[in-house]
Amino acid sequence: MGVVSTIEDITEKLQSQQILKENEIRFRQIVQSSPMGIFMYELREDDELYLIESNNAADEILGVDCRAKIGMKILDAFPGLARTEIPKHFKKAAS
Repeated sequence: MGVVSTIEDITEKLQSQQILKENEIRFRQIVQSSPMGIFMYELREDDELYLIESNNAADEILGVDCRAKIGMKILDAFPGLARTEIPKHFKKAAS
């Protein structure tokens, strides 16, 4: 009979997670308070860009509720971009 026990100090891991969370909050505050229109896209496994975030300035500049388009493919959210090379450049930057 015996007992096997493992103890792992996760203090550093928890501190790192807290710092990451605080940095994400700070980043989001900067994005939301920026006077520049900001969009964030994610390149997914289907090789399509999806809108995952926008700020208030983007709504004001474009005159639309961009947050209503979150989760949409870039070309579904903004069909006019199909006539540009913007999606191609965004994909290249995301790769």
